[in-house]
Amino acid sequence: MKILIIEDDYVSYNIFKTFLQHYGTCDNATTGKDAIDIYNNALFSGNAYDLILIDIILPDMNGQEILKLIRFEEERRSSGGMRRAKIVLTTSLDDEENRKIAATLQGKDETYYAKASGLNGFREKLEEVGFFN
Repeated sequence: MKILIIEDDYVSYNIFKTFLQHYGTCDNATTGKDAIDIYNNALFSGNAYDLILIDIILPDMNGQEILKLIRFEEERRSSGGMRRAKIVLTTSLDDEENRKIAATLQGKDETYYAKASGLNGFREKLEEVGFFN
């Protein structure tokens, strides 16, 4: 499995990586621009990501923008039978505004996870998007 963790906080990145490295190779991006570049390079080389964690708050763009760009590219390439990545939007601010973002997620391949709870419930979120299937 190939995993991309888009996270600008080093501690959060290491927590996710420690958990996920047992399931696959973990790459990291700390900005939205880097994330899109890394994602596209993997896609064009035929090594698409199976799971992508996207921090909602990044220095240069928000996680919703990154999600839209990824889904747009997947949709553009869907005629080739490309499967959608499993995506978890993450945030350390589990507030009303971020819960509204969670309500906009579409499909069984997307979910929302509040990092404030540590890794409590994280495995369940991965199961929710079908990562372990």
